[in-house]
Amino acid sequence: MNTSKRYSPEIRERAVRPFERFEAQLKGAVAPETGRTFRANACQKAAYYATRLAGAPPLSRGNAPVDTLSLPEMKELQQLLVRRGFDVGKIDGVVGASTRDAIRTMQIKYGLPADGYPSAELLDRLRSG
Repeated sequence: MNTSKRYSPEIRERAVRPFERFEAQLKGAVAPETGRTFRANACQKAAYYATRLAGAPPLSRGNAPVDTLSLPEMKELQQLLVRRGFDVGKIDGVVGASTRDAIRTMQIKYGLPADGYPSAELLDRLRSG
């Protein structure tokens, strides 16, 4: 990770270096998929911390309602993803890492925000082909 041009030396030492040390400790210590998940989460936290140290305001959770899919809708979404060749594991309505990756891929294909969260709009697009 080359961050030398993005952050000042002080921010690099306080936010980025701990992430780099953590990443070095992960190598070979956990399964590759687990390591990718840890790295992604740690990278997001390091980036957020770096922006805060650089003077950015804290993120707000917002107050917009979050639409969620029902269990039958989630199972249908998983079935539609499987029909398109994705391995989402067991079709149980639970969003695991494989389902989230497949959702993200289809969101990119359809030009939706690629956040990996299931939505009614994505389900509608998958239904229509």
